[in-house]
Amino acid sequence: MRDHLADLTAAWEREDHERDKLSEEADTASVSATKRQGPGSRLTAHMDKDDLPRERLVRLGADALSNAELVAILLSTGDREENVLEKSRSLLKDRGLVGLLRSDVRELQQVSGLGVAKVTRIKAAVELAARGLADDEWPARQPFRSAEQVFERYRGLLGDLVHEEVWVLVLDQQHCLIREERLYKGMVHGASVRVAELLRPVIVHQGPAMIVVHNHPSGAPRSA
Repeated sequence: MRDHLADLTAAWEREDHERDKLSEEADTASVSATKRQGPGSRLTAHMDKDDLPRERLVRLGADALSNAELVAILLSTGDREENVLEKSRSLLKDRGLVGLLRSDVRELQQVSGLGVAKVTRIKAAVELAARGLADDEWPARQPFRSAEQVFERYRGLLGDLVHEEVWVLVLDQQHCLIREERLYKGMVHGASVRVAELLRPVIVHQGPAMIVVHNHPSGAPRSA
């Protein structure tokens, strides 16, 4: 089993290396391209390689890049109509940064030039950022003492969603988190979860206390 996992890991590393090599070759070819390239070429031909988004990020750090440059890195390529930077600017102009980040997979796939690879990279980056924010804001083994603390812990994870979610937090006797589970992911206007579903993770993980968390994507903070 260990030998099999080692073989798989080695194969994945070789694939990553080949993808990086091909990507670098594509960048170099794009920079040296002539005017005969169409508007959908990968990067604008007049840009020096050091001025391309990925190289600027490596040299200057992510915080030095514009929103369009960061989106361009996620997209990686443009389409027949626009190069990658033009595509990024168009997306931000049409949807805005928050709108782009809040768009679901189906909405993004309806945008011309955004295939499965581009859409999944965007959504993966958004999800990682949300999880990182949630984890960073709440120190390990710190007990929950108020609703305000719960809000601070989960606003990064749930605050910008366009659908409603219901989570159950299983707590120990000191009200520290044992387990968190998302029980429902659904529509904008409401959620329906059976009591048995709410209690199941509490019973399974033998938690003496619990908290139920859900969001209001409609923007109206009425009681559920």
